[in-house]
Amino acid sequence: MLPRTISIPLNERACALALGAYRADSSSLGPESRAAIERAPKSGLGIAVRDVTCTANEARDMLDYFRNGAAALTTVGHSDASAYVYAYDNVFHALRVAGVIR
Repeated sequence: MLPRTISIPLNERACALALGAYRADSSSLGPESRAAIERAPKSGLGIAVRDVTCTANEARDMLDYFRNGAAALTTVGHSDASAYVYAYDNVFHALRVAGVIR
């Protein structure tokens, strides 16, 4: 049986932030999650969005990453906080629609 896949639209800024310098600690996405974002095609609609297809575990990893980034950057008023918040919302919604979380 193939693992269940989830499709998540992520804006290009969120993708760039997630694919930044890798650190082998909890502040970076896991290698599989990074690979899912890297291989995602950009939308053909002239909008800077990638349609990321990943497993539920990779989506959960992204959910944690974007939640933590949103919390940290919102606290200090960083301009990239909104990119993390929107990405978190999109991942959460995709997981919810897929029935992985409530």
